Amino acid sequence: MDEGNMEIQLDLYGIELLNSINCSTLPPHKLILKVGVSVMLLRNIDQFSGLCNGTRLHIRNLRNHVIECEVLTGNNVGHIALIPRMNMVPTNETVPVRFQRRQFPIVVSFAMTINKSQGQTLSHVGLYLSKPVFTYG
Repeated sequence: MDEGNMEIQLDLYGIELLNSINCSTLPPHKLILKVGVSVMLLRNIDQFSGLCNGTRLHIRNLRNHVIECEVLTGNNVGHIALIPRMNMVPTNETVPVRFQRRQFPIVVSFAMTINKSQGQTLSHVGLYLSKPVFTYG
């Protein structure tokens, strides 16, 4: 997509609308991170080093253009990885406009879906049941 089309679409759709779009393949517009938080990678960066979609990482250091993380899952547990900012374009068909965000391909990972958790070894698991699921008390 060229710059002219993006400028025209930016005029049609306000910046607030584009910032409010949340897709599963795209981190939130405002990503608040701190040293020590657990994050999940959203893109395949380096499969040989274990930096694949769904890899859990622990943030060690934050910089403007790169994040230093420790790998928590997979074959490379304990290795240090550098995660750069990337141009990310949402692939969701329901988004009416094509745009890109330049941001880190990670999302805070306090919880994960069943599909992302397959093959993971966890020492503690929490389960939130908002309604009773057992009929016998």
